[in-house]
Amino acid sequence: FDTKYFNYNNEKRVDLESHLNEKFDEKIYPPIFWFDIKNIEKNIFPFGTISDSIILSCNENNYYSYFKTDKYGFRNENKIWNEKKLDILIVGDSQLFNDCSMGDEHIVSKIKNHLNHFQKKNNILNLSHGGASFLTQYASIKEYAQQFKKINNILFFLNEKSLITNYKSHNLKTDVILNYLNPYYLRNLNRKQKEINLIYKKNISYKKYIINKTYNFINFISLSNIRNNLIVFFKKDKKFLINNELNENTKYNIEKTIKNLSLIIKKDTKVHFVFLPNRMRYGSNKNIVKQFLKNQKIIKSIIKSYSFNYIDISDIFKENNFYKDAYSNYYGLHYNDKAKDLISNVIMRDIYKLN
Repeated sequence: FDTKYFNYNNEKRVDLESHLNEKFDEKIYPPIFWFDIKNIEKNIFPFGTISDSIILSCNENNYYSYFKTDKYGFRNENKIWNEKKLDILIVGDSQLFNDCSMGDEHIVSKIKNHLNHFQKKNNILNLSHGGASFLTQYASIKEYAQQFKKINNILFFLNEKSLITNYKSHNLKTDVILNYLNPYYLRNLNRKQKEINLIYKKNISYKKYIINKTYNFINFISLSNIRNNLIVFFKKDKKFLINNELNENTKYNIEKTIKNLSLIIKKDTKVHFVFLPNRMRYGSNKNIVKQFLKNQKIIKSIIKSYSFNYIDISDIFKENNFYKDAYSNYYGLHYNDKAKDLISNVIMRDIYKLN
């Protein structure tokens, strides 16, 4: 798959989609995720996106990124599913799925390159998906990773918000996700990709409407970032703080998820939690910053109580005086190339003790 073919700095999204369609002679899809689905069908809650398809993603680096998904809608080459052993299993949100980058600029590619440099095997499976929460990350492992006989390392990429998402808000979508708190719950999604593709395709027109409306207004600002900044600007942060507070019930459900995780991982698998700070952590709203720091402290203590490894990227950013400079542009939600180099270096040194 030729990821270096296009780099249109000033290309409109609709024109680039047309050019990609002409080059690859197949339909080009927008990045559709679980939160884009209007109605949950047959109690199927998908984590990957459309399978074996070209996804035209986002623009935070002066070009629109695109990539091809694997047979389950994740960002991998299909050959990884023929392996019996994995060196690293990665689960995260859009920072690890699309992150508005291509080829070697993608953070998973950087991790692979580090392994190659040190002559380590690089059988890496990436089950990351946009809008991921800790619970959907656990669920994606349960649904898709049980086929592998051995997994050396699992990397959970989390932030202050993804830890809480799905545990507190209640609607039809989150209620379906909460079923995974039951350790015996399984939907066998790896056998239902045709149904998952149909569900996503039914929602394409709505997703394209949202994308066009947003990108015509300003093509590199995400809706969530606009919302969060407006909350801060108008000082209407009380509801935001309540929604992002780690109450006793949320803590209980997080611990339950970790306990369920400990039941499905192999005995010789090492689990690493990589904490990626949310951009709002470096904002001007002191109440939100204080809430995020409190959440992080609580989560760290829970993870440590299960003897899992904890890698704090926020500490690394602090040591390197690397705060808002870590992001792709002033409004971007994803890390820039320098930050991804730093993060991948830290992770590899920690789990493989490389110099």
